[in-house]
Amino acid sequence: MEFLSGIIQLLIVLFIETAFLSRTLSPRWFNKKVLIAVFMANLASTVAGMLGILIWIDELVLRLWGNGMDIKTFYESKSHQLIVYLLAFVMTLLIEIPVNSWFLKKHFPNKRIILFTIFANLITYSLLAFYYIIYV
Repeated sequence: MEFLSGIIQLLIVLFIETAFLSRTLSPRWFNKKVLIAVFMANLASTVAGMLGILIWIDELVLRLWGNGMDIKTFYESKSHQLIVYLLAFVMTLLIEIPVNSWFLKKHFPNKRIILFTIFANLITYSLLAFYYIIYV
């Protein structure tokens, strides 16, 4: 069930980011070029997360902010979750900005691509945070 929930969340993120970037970069709500870029950027950041970037982030957070806690207690703490979430947001931007720029640089100004990629991720990360606070 968690896998299905994750797929649904990813589809919602793709929809929101595509609509937002399409509308802010072009006069349309859905632009095919933006859809492809957003899909590839999210695929890249999802695969990177699955391959261990977030595991590395967990290890970094435990070493820097763990204060001698055992790993189970630390992972269950709200401070750990917040720090990992913020670092995951930064890692997402470090992956998605170059991917979106590479796919869209011929069609839109790079400064706008960067700025609106950040805004799109702020929107989706905020909505996901709200979801997790309310429902999880």
